[in-house]
Amino acid sequence: MDPKQNIIKMNLLEQLKQITEVVADTGDFESIRSYKPIDATTNPSLIYAAAQKPEYRHLIDNAVDFGKKNGRDKIEKLTNTMDKLSVNFGIEILKVQ
Repeated sequence: MDPKQNIIKMNLLEQLKQITEVVADTGDFESIRSYKPIDATTNPSLIYAAAQKPEYRHLIDNAVDFGKKNGRDKIEKLTNTMDKLSVNFGIEILKVQ
């Protein structure tokens, strides 16, 4: 097949991958898995959106358990919970291949 015809048949994402590097900006592991970017990044608002999904509840539960056990007062426990939640999401994002 002629290379030009092959490019025409590609979807937009595949076309973009031919000329640039695709990086995911999300907290949704399934999206990362689906689009297969070369790298991923996220931010607190994207983590918040992903944390609303029931399939990620275990990450929240783990962070809450961690926060309850680590901290002298409510503020420190909440801070530790949020830090652990960010770490949990980061770890899961790194696992996606």
